[in-house]
Amino acid sequence: MKLCDPPNRRECAGQTVRLGKDGEIGLSPEAQVRLFDRILDGDAAALAEVGRETPEVGNMLRPLLSLKGQNPGFLRNQRAILMGSLPEIRPHLDDFLKTVAVLDELGIKYQINIASGAGFEYYTGLIFQLFAGREKVGGGGRYDALIPSMGGGDVPASGFALYVDRLMGLVKSAAIAPPAPENVIIKIKPGGAVNEAFKIAAGLREAGYVAALDLDGRKATSRWVIEVRAEAPALTLADNVKSKRYNFTAPGEILEKLESESGR
Repeated sequence: MKLCDPPNRRECAGQTVRLGKDGEIGLSPEAQVRLFDRILDGDAAALAEVGRETPEVGNMLRPLLSLKGQNPGFLRNQRAILMGSLPEIRPHLDDFLKTVAVLDELGIKYQINIASGAGFEYYTGLIFQLFAGREKVGGGGRYDALIPSMGGGDVPASGFALYVDRLMGLVKSAAIAPPAPENVIIKIKPGGAVNEAFKIAAGLREAGYVAALDLDGRKATSRWVIEVRAEAPALTLADNVKSKRYNFTAPGEILEKLESESGR
């Protein structure tokens, strides 16, 4: 069977791959990667070639790569089908079933797709992709052989990546924009305590409000206006939207009222 088709012919020109009679594919690791990459990419011709040369392997791969499932029963069925011709796959599928059981317990929706690893030869175990609706926003898996292949030690590894650009495209601007701070005008009535007015303004700013002092009566009105007097009532909070006025004796009472009315 000729493995190398365009555009890879230059890379492995003249290479002929033979399949073992015992049902195992007699390929070098590099050739096996390229063959299964073609199959995982949906190359029906590659799968047909395997089936002609080694029917056992073709019969094993065909149902495995064409089905998708959404529950543990799918994996159990695949395990039963494969155990006869590929008994060494059982511990891997058992581990897969444990992962699926965790997803079920957490109430996470998932789809099992055995043929979802195309183009990721360095993975050695479970591969996963994360979706938000129809948008793929991340993925990762197990890659125990990656670090040794790059000259590092024999270190087991797993990891994932999140696609920040796609995630940001799903976030509505209103969800990330902070709410506009409320404006509060502080009016000092004739004979009022100026020092007290400045203290109130500082406290409001620390709490996240925009506080402006009206010293000459020229400031534009806003919903909230605080009047500071020397006589009782010392503090009055006017709500110009609801046309209500509230009298207080301490600045802390004003802040509590503002937060309760604005839902902060």
